[in-house]
Amino acid sequence: MKKLFICGDSFAVADAESSVVPWFEILGKKISPTWSVTNNSIVCASNLHIRLQIQSAIDQKADFVIFLSTSSTRGEGRLDDLKITGKNLLNRFVNIGKKTTGEEEFGCYSYNSLDETCVFDAEKINAIRQFRHKIFDLELSTLNNQFIIESSLYALKSSNIAFIFDQGGFENPKFSGFKKDYFKEFDTFRSQINLWSLVGYPMGHRPYFHIIDQSTHALIAEYYFTKIQNCG
Repeated sequence: MKKLFICGDSFAVADAESSVVPWFEILGKKISPTWSVTNNSIVCASNLHIRLQIQSAIDQKADFVIFLSTSSTRGEGRLDDLKITGKNLLNRFVNIGKKTTGEEEFGCYSYNSLDETCVFDAEKINAIRQFRHKIFDLELSTLNNQFIIESSLYALKSSNIAFIFDQGGFENPKFSGFKKDYFKEFDTFRSQINLWSLVGYPMGHRPYFHIIDQSTHALIAEYYFTKIQNCG
């Protein structure tokens, strides 16, 4: 059985409270039983977390990876003083789309949603706000995230794993108002669909996958299905 891995942010996270069947679930049914699907995506994932997702896919010898990158206004850090040893780093992050085990020691956050939807407690949210106002610099963060995304792309390419890349929320002109050509070396792997471009701003927290039109999910699933079928 071939292995598909989905690596990304909330645009690929299921939401049990929504009646919409998301694209990744439709896709999973279309490629079953020939393919297994591992979805590593989490709500509010940072690009560093997505890099960890991709490394996990590489280590598990994926046959195809759907790579969704995200905004530079994301970060990650420690939730509390709990320290777990001998556990995979990726699994040490809290994932609000799944039942918690009580052993999660890290979380991701967005500077644009430091509210009740954030996995950090009030004290740490206040600290993140202070960092945002006094230390955070968007230009530096954008460069940092560019390098992280490039690391993901080079790692996938050098591993000879078939993949498709959606630039998503990274410097999306619909949200940032700024347009620059990034990652041109990887244009042959670039998705013709940018999921972040399919929603308005500001995005609501629910459903986690944000896109609420069922027909759009069907089109996205069909697009990725065709890419997977053509990968040989």
